[in-house]
Amino acid sequence: MADDDYVSSAYQNSSFLSQFRGQAKLSTKQYFLLWCRYDVQRNGYLTRKELEMFLAELLMVTGDIHFSRDELDQMTEGVLTQFDNNNSDCLEMWELTEIIPVEENLLFKFRTQTAITGPQFTSTWRKYDPFRAGLMEACDIHDFMLDIIGTVCDMQQITRSKLTELTRNVVEILDLRVGSKVRMADMAFLLNVDSTFMNCIKNGDRLTRSEFGEFFDHYDADMNGFIEGNELMLLMGDLMSRFGIEVNATTLADTLGNVLDSCDVDGDGKINKEELALLFSHIDQESYIWEMSAKEGLLLWCQKKTAPYKNVNVTNFHTSFKDGLAFCALIHRHRPDLIDYNHLRKENAVYNLQYAFEVAEKELDIPIMLDANDIASTMRPDERAIMTYVSSYYHAFASSQQASQAANRICKVLNVNQENETLMEDYEALASGLLEWIEHMIPWIDQMREQRASSISEVKARLEEFRTYRLTVKPPKTEEKGKLITDYNTLQTKLRLSNRPAFLPSEGKLINDIERAWDNLETTERGVEQHLMSELIRLQRLEHLFARFSQKCDSLAAWITETKAFFKKDNIAEADLNELLGKIKSDDAFDTDMGIHRERLDQIANLAQDMVQQGFSKAAEVAARSQAMNGLWENLLVARTKHREDLETARETQEKIDTMRLEFAKKANPFNNWLEGAREDLLDTFVCHSIEEVNSLVTAHEEFKACLPEFHQIFLDIQQLQQEIDVIATFGSNPYTNLEVDSLGTKWNELLQLIPQRDQLLQDALVKEKKKDELRKTFANHANWFANWTTEEQRKISESTMGPDLSLNEQLAYLAELLDEVEGYKPQYEELENLNKLIQNEVIFNNPYCKHTMESLNVSWEELHNSVARQKNAVENQILVRDSKGINEEQVKEMKSAFDHFDKNDDGRLDHFEFRACLVSLGYNVDTEEHLVNHNSDADRHSDFERVLQMVDPDMTGQVTFNAFMDFMTQEASDMDTAEQIIASFRVLAGDKRYITPEEIRRELPAHQAEYCIARMSPYEGHDAVPGSLDYMSFATALYGQSDL
Repeated sequence: MADDDYVSSAYQNSSFLSQFRGQAKLSTKQYFLLWCRYDVQRNGYLTRKELEMFLAELLMVTGDIHFSRDELDQMTEGVLTQFDNNNSDCLEMWELTEIIPVEENLLFKFRTQTAITGPQFTSTWRKYDPFRAGLMEACDIHDFMLDIIGTVCDMQQITRSKLTELTRNVVEILDLRVGSKVRMADMAFLLNVDSTFMNCIKNGDRLTRSEFGEFFDHYDADMNGFIEGNELMLLMGDLMSRFGIEVNATTLADTLGNVLDSCDVDGDGKINKEELALLFSHIDQESYIWEMSAKEGLLLWCQKKTAPYKNVNVTNFHTSFKDGLAFCALIHRHRPDLIDYNHLRKENAVYNLQYAFEVAEKELDIPIMLDANDIASTMRPDERAIMTYVSSYYHAFASSQQASQAANRICKVLNVNQENETLMEDYEALASGLLEWIEHMIPWIDQMREQRASSISEVKARLEEFRTYRLTVKPPKTEEKGKLITDYNTLQTKLRLSNRPAFLPSEGKLINDIERAWDNLETTERGVEQHLMSELIRLQRLEHLFARFSQKCDSLAAWITETKAFFKKDNIAEADLNELLGKIKSDDAFDTDMGIHRERLDQIANLAQDMVQQGFSKAAEVAARSQAMNGLWENLLVARTKHREDLETARETQEKIDTMRLEFAKKANPFNNWLEGAREDLLDTFVCHSIEEVNSLVTAHEEFKACLPEFHQIFLDIQQLQQEIDVIATFGSNPYTNLEVDSLGTKWNELLQLIPQRDQLLQDALVKEKKKDELRKTFANHANWFANWTTEEQRKISESTMGPDLSLNEQLAYLAELLDEVEGYKPQYEELENLNKLIQNEVIFNNPYCKHTMESLNVSWEELHNSVARQKNAVENQILVRDSKGINEEQVKEMKSAFDHFDKNDDGRLDHFEFRACLVSLGYNVDTEEHLVNHNSDADRHSDFERVLQMVDPDMTGQVTFNAFMDFMTQEASDMDTAEQIIASFRVLAGDKRYITPEEIRRELPAHQAEYCIARMSPYEGHDAVPGSLDYMSFATALYGQSDL
């Protein structure tokens, strides 16, 4: 590589190292990432080439971009001279740490100081990979590490804390989460598993049949009977490394192609056991290290090549070749131009054999190694001779297989690409369809919410349409979205496994784009149903206003038409004086009637304005009708003015007036107006939403009925007056009014008939509202009881573990009974759901009898289930801790009581101050004697507590859970004393001497224990012994059975 090219390559890759700039030390995970980047061959050391690339990128990061190839070679040589301690011309992982500072880590020490062989690793792995998938659950790492350590070293050297730290290091480096899996290759690399088999191949050692099987299983990580994909690439890299071949993308591809050409008999791009044996036979043909496996591989090759030929059945290397057809078939399969196979006969064995031998010698340059007559006449020909001769055929035809194998390989690659392209096209189509559907639905939902409906039926239709969308249309799309994400992940996995670049969807169709569009859809959906229900109530009110408006318009229009008709037919010119005077007085009385009807016109205008302002769908019709009523009124005013002028003109000649008729008119007209107003009120429609509203209408109606006797008397007075007029008047009609007693009587009787109908309507409305009110009360009774019951159940749950006389098992049984009890009340909860549905169907919005809503009750119900399950899980965890840690129940209760005492907000967590106070309350001294002797400052004591916090709060969240607290306390309680600890304690009492005196023992220990020790200790025989000195070391080891007392 030229200097410029080398610098360019380092410059392009230097961004990787730049992320670590400024760090004093790399974490273990960062160091392994860095190592994996430059250890291309994954063999546990950096070759000179790999080290050069690392140093070049390091120079680029530090800013030195002007360096030559010679300078880089000198630097590489200097690094190897200084740090290559074992003179291997490469840099091992632990040697690189002398250049790059790394945080102290137990896994790193274990990896460099412990040798794990391939068989040791594989046999341990299979315990945790029962399905031979090459994967292990993350939760099994702790047990796996325990087994692998027990296999390769003395378990007494590994404490529980060290094992925990090793497990944590592995989880951190592999970035594992709950439920994830570990690949076999990754774990083997982390633990620096030795590739012993490759060393055997390089050294020329013989492998037994079982060792050959272990070799195959080592690389067949998924245990499917084939070495393929990444497994095959790993095998190629190891082979090349063992034989000193530089490993890079080009050499690796070339080597893989050559290997498949030589041993991939069926051309499937995989290697089975027989094909691996063929590969080894090429590596060392003279020694036949794997004789039996090579024989099976060669036999498999013969069977595959002769399968299409009749009368050829190769099952061995002796009798199957006696008739010569197998030799001819092998030649014809690869060179059909050399053999006329169709003319051969099985009974002509000698001819067939000689024919095949001569063609092979002449055309294929294969010497004749066998005698045709000898083979044909021998019952069992020499197997080794035939096998050696057939292997010559295999090697001669190996080159002809290359084209077939190359075609198979191309087809395999194309098939993978076609499958991936199909998945990509399916993803694009599915994503496009889903996004188009979302883009189509959002405006539709917005329109449903923003556009006002024109009728109640339209609102109901929209409501039903929205519910259909939510229950029928949307669920399949939700499943489609989930399938889209699953297909995307599957596609990326396939691309990664087939060494293809990751799939990048077209712009706007990323998973994030789809999630964002889906969130927009759900945001748009919120509040639509509530909006439609409000719109339904609004339209019902508008329809009611429109009915009142139409009724008043019809009534006023009829009166105006009737009045104008009266003006028109009034014959003033032919009236006598009395008639004219009556007309004038009648016109005066008409002013009162006009005022009353003017009020009705104002009511019509107010109703119209209200409906227009609220956006009524028939607003234009209402406005036009109101304007028409104003026009009718103006025409009436014009007609009335003209009529008055005509009367004034004729009054000079017509002054006679009929007083009694005038009086009749004055009484009859108001009475008639009252009748019409009462009739309108009785026919008026109403919509009520409460008993109070109905009662107010009932009260108004009763007041109306109370005034009936008064108006009945007025009607009797009018009848009496009419009778008097009929007696006095001998001609003409009443000029003051067109009302007659009969019409008033008809209206009065009609009014009397409308009153009981109105009574019935009001009673029906009252009954309906009472039913609604009963429904409210029923729901309230059930809801209040259910809320109180959930509160009481929560109290039982909180008190379930507070009883001092209840054991953990009794608490667990009690909580199980509580859970059954809660489930037993599910029918009451479902009854509440049904009541709530009835309330919604009756369009009931307020409930003064209950403060609880169905939503709040749903939350209480779910919280109750969660509380029982959470408390039950807590007790189960305490039982698990009790049983696994070997502590008694009283200790668990004491820890639980102390934890709950300091858990002030009852959230199941302690902050660091509460945790420290809790430890003190349990008698645990954070600052130990040894710590106080060696560390006097407050900072040291604080760091001691920080080490405790790292155990219970490794993520430093500021909170300590009860499970972490129990793990720490039980770990402290279950740590066992050892002979070394007792010796250290005696050394403290002895003032750091190797012996102790009886006086020192009696001074420090209780009397009976002091005498016990003195009586059993042997005299100390060291050179520094004093009279009466005792040997406390032999005494301590004897206590633990390591020596004799």
